[in-house]
Amino acid sequence: MKITVRNNQSLLDIAIQYKGTVEAAFAIALANNISLTDDLMTGQELIIPHTKFYNKLILDNYQGKGFLPATAVTDDFVNKIDDPGIGEMIINVNFMPKAFKNS
Repeated sequence: MKITVRNNQSLLDIAIQYKGTVEAAFAIALANNISLTDDLMTGQELIIPHTKFYNKLILDNYQGKGFLPATAVTDDFVNKIDDPGIGEMIINVNFMPKAFKNS
């Protein structure tokens, strides 16, 4: 079966959506000659191979509720963040944890 990648979908999203298990991501990656960590492009076509990794319960739950997972974090998304967070901190150098007393 061939599918078309939706906006912000990762290989793990595809595996859950079409096979109900993240383990299927390995088979999908192999079938499409891509890495598990490759960014997928919206509109990209992927082959969903037959695989022993399949969870009908999860698949039926996602499909029954109309869930279309799209959890990829793209460089474009990260670049739009105004406050990138705390940055780099080193314990006991510029980050001093408080000691907890045992009760």
